[in-house]
Amino acid sequence: VSAVSTSVYDITVSGGDLADFDGTVGLNLAGSVSVSDPAGNALPNTEPATDQTFLLDNDTPAVQSLVRAGASPTNASSVDFTVTFGESVTGVDAGDFVVAASGVTGGAVTGVAGSGTTYTVTVSTGSGDGTVGLNFDANASGGATDTGGNVSAADFTGDVYDVDKTAPSSVSFVRQTPSSSVT
Repeated sequence: VSAVSTSVYDITVSGGDLADFDGTVGLNLAGSVSVSDPAGNALPNTEPATDQTFLLDNDTPAVQSLVRAGASPTNASSVDFTVTFGESVTGVDAGDFVVAASGVTGGAVTGVAGSGTTYTVTVSTGSGDGTVGLNFDANASGGATDTGGNVSAADFTGDVYDVDKTAPSSVSFVRQTPSSSVT
């Protein structure tokens, strides 16, 4: 305990491993508690009991799922993915995601919408045939941040869309029945 002023004290709670603790920590100053300032002056036991509760949040937020929000295969110019975090986060933006494409060129994140635990990420499918996937990259941007100020630290690999933009075409016509000739 250290005195900040005559009526305000900084109290350090220690014991156990609070760095890995998530939950509530309480402090109760009741009549049987002896508190004194650095000069040895004791806090009178006539002070009313006070309960203070503090929420400790040491868990970093993490993506729980990153799934397609539409049908696959697709020929759409853009597709959506639903990203679900294990707890409410803020600060989620396009920079937190990486498009994983194979055979498709020009795929990019074009929008992020949502709040709390669920976000929708829109990805352009570019051109060509192949696959377009979406991954969460915890180090790519400022990161998703929970209410305790913890920033996401784990990457997550999401679903993939099959992209088929080549229209079917006929190559040749073959006659199936014999022709009859009239003489």
